Parts: sequence; structure tokens; C-alpha cells
Amino acid sequence: GAKASSDLLYEIDISLPYVFICLIAASAGNKHNDLFFIFSTLLIIWALWGFRPKHYHVLQWAMPVILVFCVSYLTQHSLRELQEKAEILFFELFQQYGWVSPNPNKTTTAIGSLGRLKLSDRIIMRLKSERQLNTPLYFHETSYSTYEYGTWRTPYVEFDVIEKTPNKNEWQINKQLKEINSFDIAFYSDDTSAIIPSPDNISSLSGKDIIQVETSAYGSTRIEARSGWLSYRLGYTNQKIIERNPEATDLLLPPAYAEDFKKVASELELYTKPAEEVISIVKDYFKTNFYYSITQNQRFTKGRYLSKFLFENKKGHCEYFATATALLLREAGIPTRYTIGFSVQEYSPWQGAYIVRARHAHSWVKYYINGKWQTLDTTPSIWAPMEAEDKTFLEPIMDLLSWARYTITGRDIDDKQENNNWFIWLLIPLGSYLFWRFYKKQRVQHKTKTNIATESGITRFGLDSPVYTLIKTLEGQSDKRLPGETLIAWLKRILPTEKTEEFIVLIKLHYRYRFNPVSDKTQDKQSIIDALQQISLPKTK
Repeated sequence: GAKASSDLLYEIDISLPYVFICLIAASAGNKHNDLFFIFSTLLIIWALWGFRPKHYHVLQWAMPVILVFCVSYLTQHSLRELQEKAEILFFELFQQYGWVSPNPNKTTTAIGSLGRLKLSDRIIMRLKSERQLNTPLYFHETSYSTYEYGTWRTPYVEFDVIEKTPNKNEWQINKQLKEINSFDIAFYSDDTSAIIPSPDNISSLSGKDIIQVETSAYGSTRIEARSGWLSYRLGYTNQKIIERNPEATDLLLPPAYAEDFKKVASELELYTKPAEEVISIVKDYFKTNFYYSITQNQRFTKGRYLSKFLFENKKGHCEYFATATALLLREAGIPTRYTIGFSVQEYSPWQGAYIVRARHAHSWVKYYINGKWQTLDTTPSIWAPMEAEDKTFLEPIMDLLSWARYTITGRDIDDKQENNNWFIWLLIPLGSYLFWRFYKKQRVQHKTKTNIATESGITRFGLDSPVYTLIKTLEGQSDKRLPGETLIAWLKRILPTEKTEEFIVLIKLHYRYRFNPVSDKTQDKQSIIDALQQISLPKTK
């Protein structure tokens, strides 16, 4: 027994599988260089050398092996390039359409947070108006007052609950001012509590999806509602809503940049100019000396990137322009706040509405002079067309899918039961199609053999075979044919054994008459008739 086990053990050669397992294990640490492939090739050739057919010349064995490894080398390089391109493509698509909405409830926002949103084409808001709009419109979310270490902050601000109008899904935000027009808005919310983009002159809010409305002293509007597409009507006035008066934080400059903005303010002679002229000078300064760039550079806390924006590269996106403008105006003694929101300016003719994408996220400045807050945007107006040029080829398809989802889930604004008529109208053509299919199937099943024989003007030989009469007679005397059962199998089942053979001969004549396209049909039919005359119907089993 021991000897047999020992012999059996040595008959199993695992050397070659072991070599390949080692190669696979070593490939896990491969740094994607050609040396690994070359040494692996040499090792495999060495391992296969002992298994080569001895009756072939060495060159005959080597040529196909070399060819295989050449093809393998090209293939693995192509697959690697394909993988890299696929990763880049999917990463771009994720950036474009895998956008997640910002959270304006936070009391901080860092430079670069809006820059990342500008990579996305996803639609987050639709706006319809009875009047023609002068675009762009600024829909703000929230404002910030203190800037340090690349981050804008604001003190915690409580929201005040707005009372709901009795018997209506309506909230009057500013009752003192007369409403002049309204927008029908569809907004996509990821959460049940969200700060909605709204203009500074908002006066009312209404919609069946909204549960509660709150406002803050910084002009933000927060709603409680279901997540997903929300439809509501937003009324506005001809005056901006009154925000909290300037505080000490609205004039603060970060110590790290104090000398930088003092230098710019001195060069522009802002200290000796009235406030209105300061605004004009600052606006012209950024317009003539800076340009817009969608390049997203890495932000480092201690990298003095704002100084580089002012004195070196002089390029950036809206966050750089708004931050630099706010701090420069503060150096000139004008209170400012950094504001984030969206710019409404893209109109979709086929949707009949203005659409707001994630890339339309924007930041600008609010400054306080003459007893009120006003808006200043120093970002070059070319920013929106530049970002639109970076859209993907999938944008029309994604827009269509987004519109379909919005149409189904978010179109109702008024306080009424949700309209499901679209589902009923969908059932009507579906039911008509199913009825037509059923009716057509019934007609096919009840066609006469004559109609089948002459269908489409093509005569099908053999359907007038006398054997069909015999089959009906036998079915009347015995069991009927089962579905899928051949004539011969059926006859063997119902006829006595001694009678089966002559009936099989008859069936073969029938098959010849029925299916042979080159036989003499007249002669075939006569042969069937003659055979029938010689056969007497037996008693079935």
C-alpha cells in the first residue's frame, strides 16, 4: 500500500501549474513596466522548453511561441491604455452627472467648493416666468461675513418660521411690499430640509409639496418638504428684502492678507474716493486686469493663493473674484458679505423654461452703502459660456432623462390631488395594442386550410392530400394526436401492430406529396389514392 501511494504521488507533476501560480502571485506587485513582462516571458519559455514536441524543429516550435508573446505584449499594452481611458471617461461622467448638492445650512464654505460644482452639467432647477427676463438673474442661498485661512464663515443664525396663510399652501415672506410677478420653479432637493435659491426681492412662496417655510436675517429661505423634485410658485416685488445691518465682522480683513489689500487700495487711491466711485473703480480694476479660468488648482491653506491671484497669475473662477472684491472693498471702508447661489441665464426652448445646472453655481459680493445692501459681481461675464464649452456629449441625453423624471414626479404646484392622468393615457395605447394582438392571434387560429394554402398568393402543395380525410376518421374512432406528436408515432400508438406497417407506407407517400418540391404531384396524389383503396380501416386500440 505504501509503495502504491508513493508511486501515485510521483506520477502527478505539479511543477508547471506551480510556475504559473507563482507568476500570477508576482504580478500583484507589478508596477506596470516592461521588464516584468520580459522576464515572465523568458521564464515561461524555459518552463515550456521541456514539453516541446521533439519531432518538430526548434524554429518550428519557437516561431509560434514568439508570435504569441508579441501579440500578448501588444494586447496587454492596449488593454492598459483602454483601462486608463475608461477610468478618465467614467471619472469625467461622475463629475458631470454624479453631482451632490451643496449644504448651505453650513456656516462655512471654502474656496474651491463651488469650483468643484462647476464640473457638473446636472440640472437642479427649472424656472418659468410669464414675463421675459433680463438675464442673468441672481438666486442667492446664503451669505458669509468672516474670511480666514481660505474659508468664509458666518455666525450661527437662527431661522424664523413664517406663518402659513389660512386655507392655502402659501407663505407671505414680505407682506408690506406689493407683488409684481411670480416664477414657477422646480427645484431638486436631496434632503427634506433645504435652503432654496431665491432672489433678493422674494415676497411669497406657495406649493403643495412645502410643509414649512423659514427665513434668516441673512436673506436665506429654508423649507421643509419631501426630497426629490419640488414644484412651487415664488412671488417677487420691485424691492429687495431687508437683511441684517452691517456688523463689525463685515469689515474684517484676515491679517495674512492685510498688507496685500492695503497695497492694491493705495494703488487705486480708494481711500480718498466716495463709496459710489470706489465701487466703479474696483469693478473696472478686476474687469481690465484679470481673466476667468476654469482650471481647478489645488488649494493649500498656507499657500497664499489669494496673493498669487492678485499679483501673479491674475486668473481664477468666481470664488477668487468675489473674495478679492469683498476684501478690497472692506479695505476701502465699505461693509461686504460673500454670497453664494446660482446664476439663471440658460434658456431651453424645447422645455420652455430657464434651466439651472450645478455648473451655474456662482458667488458674488453684497456691499452696503446709502443704507441698503446691493449686489456686485466682478467675475467676467464670459464664465458661463466658457463652462458650457466643457459639457459632455451626453448632456442632451441626460437632460431628456432629467426632464422625464421631473415631468412624472414634480409638475404640480397648486394645492390639489396629484394628477395621475398620464398613467391612464399610457394604458389606452397599451390596451389597444394587446387587444389587436389577441384579435390577430384568434384570426390566425381560425383560418381555414384553404386560406392558409393561398396565403400571400403562394400555393402550398399537399394540403389537399386524401390522407387528411383518413386522419379525421381515425381521430373520430380513437385518441386524437397529442401536441407535437408525429403522424407515424400517433399511428403506432392507436393501431394494431399488424396494421401499422401498411399505414406507415401510406404516410411516407403523403410526406412525399406534401413536402417534396420536385416530385410529380399528380402521380404522387394518385399513388396515395391507390394505396387507400387497398387499405381497410382496422379497429383501433
